[in-house]
Amino acid sequence: ISSFLSLIIIFPALRVRGLYLAMVSVGFHLILEQIIGGWDRFTGGYNGLSLPKASLGNYLISSDHAFYYVIFLSVVFLLWTAHNLMKTRVGRAIWALGQDQVVASVMGLNVTYYKVVAFMICAFYCGISGSLMAHYLRFITPDHFTIVMAIMLLVGMIIGGWGSLTGSIAGGFFVTFLPESIGMFKDYFLGASTALYDIQATVSGIIIILVVMFIPRGFVFWIRGLQEKWRYRHQQGR
Repeated sequence: ISSFLSLIIIFPALRVRGLYLAMVSVGFHLILEQIIGGWDRFTGGYNGLSLPKASLGNYLISSDHAFYYVIFLSVVFLLWTAHNLMKTRVGRAIWALGQDQVVASVMGLNVTYYKVVAFMICAFYCGISGSLMAHYLRFITPDHFTIVMAIMLLVGMIIGGWGSLTGSIAGGFFVTFLPESIGMFKDYFLGASTALYDIQATVSGIIIILVVMFIPRGFVFWIRGLQEKWRYRHQQGR
């Protein structure tokens, strides 16, 4: 369902790319949040909706321990699927679009078609992750998907590394553990009255500036560059 709903945003976004595409996505997020919040008869509005316990067939997933394995196996399966997808013709075409759309077009790729496919694949992944989150919490409101979360996902993608599965994993760890790390030290250094979001936004902004200035392709590609330099020097030293 999420893949087909993504068609709403795909066509307005076909003419933009890069940072502008991210801005269109964030803008659509703000619009959708207002629609869901105001359409309370169907969505529950800002009061949210309660969900039943998740189940696999006749097996009821009632404990956090069981849900951990469901999420873990889902992540492994989705990463495996994405890894194999990148080896296919569609995956290589999407990767080429990410590198340079003009060159990809000259090579004969249908840019519009593969953009739509890429959007729908991304929406499919987002739909699964959102569904897992909703069933784990068993309660969902627009407050669970704030603009702060949307920005943090972009931050994680930038810091981890664009166009890399490893970068996506690294960015996911950053998005997950940054609030936890800040929460651990917030009360000790700044006092309990300081808002966590304010600190998180400040720290994220500083990290983004440093990464863009010194590691523009993200940590994963930076580490790969260091490995290549080390191998080159090692070969030269022989």
